[in-house]
Formats: sequence, C-alpha cells, structure tokens
Amino acid sequence: MGIGGWLASMPVNAGPLLLFYSIEQGHAFAAGAAQFTLVSIIGVGIYCVNYTWMAQRWHWSLCLLVSWLVFFLAVFLLRDWSVDLLPMLAVSVASLLVARLLLPAAKRARAWPALTPWDLPLRLLAAIALILVLTYLADWLGPKWSGLLTAFPIASTVIAGFTHARQGPDAAINFFRGMLGGMPGFCLFCAVLAVSLVPLGVPQAFALALFAQLGAHGVGLWWIRKR
Repeated sequence: MGIGGWLASMPVNAGPLLLFYSIEQGHAFAAGAAQFTLVSIIGVGIYCVNYTWMAQRWHWSLCLLVSWLVFFLAVFLLRDWSVDLLPMLAVSVASLLVARLLLPAAKRARAWPALTPWDLPLRLLAAIALILVLTYLADWLGPKWSGLLTAFPIASTVIAGFTHARQGPDAAINFFRGMLGGMPGFCLFCAVLAVSLVPLGVPQAFALALFAQLGAHGVGLWWIRKR
C-alpha cells in the first residue's frame, strides 16, 4: 500500500483541473491557482495525520468526515497566507515531511480481498465530480479558492476509505505514508506550473511540470528501493 499511496500523489485530479482552468480562465488564472494549491497542501498533510490517528479507533466513515472538516478548516485559516512562490514551496514540502513523521506506526496489513464491481467506478466518479464542480465554479471562486480547493483529497479519500474498510487501519496508515512521501513531487509540479504557464503556454508548461514531478518520483522510488 505504500507504493500505491506514492502513486496516488500523482496529479490525477489537480492536473486536469489546472488544465481546464488554463483553457477556460486563462494562463494567469491557472498559474495563480497552481500557486495557491501549494497552500492547501498543508491542509492535506493535516488531513492525513488526523485520519490515521482516528483510524486506529474509529469507523472509516467518521474518520473521513472529521478529516474533511479538518482539511477545510486548515484551508480557511490559510486562505490569506500570501508569500513568494519559493518560500511557499519550501513550507509546503516541509509540512508534508513533518506530517509523515507524525503518522502512527503501522503493522503489516492484511491481504487485499477481491475488488467489488463498484470499487473502481466510484473512485472515477468521485474524481470526475470534483473536476466538474470546481471548473464550473472557477469563475465565481477566483484563482485563490480554485487553487485552495484543487488539492482536496478526493481520490485519496476513496482509496483510503476502501483500504481502511477492507484491510484495516494499518493498511490505511501505510497508504498515507506512501502518499505523503510522493506529495513533494506534486508540490514541484504545481510550482513549475505557477512559473511557466504564462511564459510558455499549456503544452510546454505541463510537459515541464510532469517531467519535474516524475523526476522527483524517480529519485524517491530509487531511495525506497535502496533502503
């Protein structure tokens, strides 16, 4: 589940969202949203820590509900935080590393049972719903709130809920540990888009951002295998 969490940090939701922002609202709007996405990464780290500690005692549905509330509270409190891109990137990455250290210890998870027919479709529908809602509301939300909500952990919510329900809390903890390990690469993806979208345009900026994140993932996976 650690490697699965690592792969879950890929911009499966945020990538299409920022792309649609760029097409519909303009490159400057999408670049601003990408920068504010870095702020909400702090909320993602808090969400992961809250879920994993609750998972040891409470039902997965309550863990998700409270963790969502914690994420939105963190984003609301950070909504007016405005610093330059590099300090914002550094703080976001540091918050992920701290969050990973704060996760509870986990034992080896139970074997993964067979998937139900509605498992993967539900994950896909949840991701599509987030993309449709935020792109529809983007003009009203503006680049700040569009970016702050872009990192809402909808995909990891579905995966974590299924993992917790079917394999137990230890598997959920291992999933989030892997996800937090890969999230610094996602931060790099957002930072590259924030600085390159306006001067380079969509194809070059997204290619450069994906290259940067894949490079970070490659280094991270190499380190995991080495250890």
